[in-house]
Amino acid sequence: MKINYPAKAHLICAICLLIPLSVMSWESSEYGTMVGELFYSARSAALSGADLALSETGPLLSNAANLGRNEKTTLIFTYSDAFSGAYNNSMLQYATPLTKNSGLGVSLAYLHVPGIEDTRNIDITNIDLDNVERFSVSEIWLRVGYGHRNELGMFNLHYGGAINARRRRLEKVMGYGIGLDAGIVLSTEDPNLSLGLMVENITGNFVHWSYNYKEYSKPNVRFSFAWSRELPYVYGHLLFAYTSPDMLSNEGINKGWDGNDSEEPQQVSLREEPWLMIRAGRYGLEYSIMETVILRAGLQRGDFSMGGGVILFENKLNADFTYLTHELAGTWKMSVTYNWH
Repeated sequence: MKINYPAKAHLICAICLLIPLSVMSWESSEYGTMVGELFYSARSAALSGADLALSETGPLLSNAANLGRNEKTTLIFTYSDAFSGAYNNSMLQYATPLTKNSGLGVSLAYLHVPGIEDTRNIDITNIDLDNVERFSVSEIWLRVGYGHRNELGMFNLHYGGAINARRRRLEKVMGYGIGLDAGIVLSTEDPNLSLGLMVENITGNFVHWSYNYKEYSKPNVRFSFAWSRELPYVYGHLLFAYTSPDMLSNEGINKGWDGNDSEEPQQVSLREEPWLMIRAGRYGLEYSIMETVILRAGLQRGDFSMGGGVILFENKLNADFTYLTHELAGTWKMSVTYNWH
């Protein structure tokens, strides 16, 4: 029997969300914060999350150090539909300057996975989806970050931190977690270059489940850079961004990059395979035309993303759209951004 895309996607989501329950004897889990990668704005998603040296707010994979670069107050609403409606998530981001060299960011994100087919206790060779029990799961993230900037001659040093709080509701249990991230970015205007380093889960991202089980996610360290330049002859602006995989090999992103397609690939570390910095990295390219129309593309571990945006009312209102490819089915995201002084 052939299972449609949403059914397959539900099964994958269930595995990712329920794995911590199946490893109750463990105290650490590399899957603990993986769901956070779903919470991108449309712009970041189109760049495959490669803009870590520029992104400023949002749960995970955003560097709070950049909050000190804000010159305007920004409000972003993002909505996503994944795997042909298998699940959806939404996010509200707010960032504002506090002083000339500091800024604050607050993000609230919600993930809902409805109608997951519970196939744990049935014969998978003979599945009747009409008679399979279903349940839903959800996740809520709240992130508060602060960033500061210091001028060092021709360089600007940005540094900051963020607190992540989350609530995960599974079929019968509830989990609550908190984590701390920090980052630094060194930037220069000529050339227009940004170099960043971000540490996630500094003390471990803790989750306390309702049945007295505690898990934590180990720290992740990522390097990133972004380079951009004006193209005056074609009235455009070009941006290239890169973000490395976790350099501590503490997350599932580094699994399966050993050239082995086995069902249970071995954990691969950057020490053993330094080429993972290239092969498992995130790459993004953005081209804006006359500060009005923007085209974007990204690449991450063989999955492509593409999108675009329009800038309206003298950059007071932006609209962005992204489509991400996947072997199951595509995902689209839409963001609306409002800027004011």
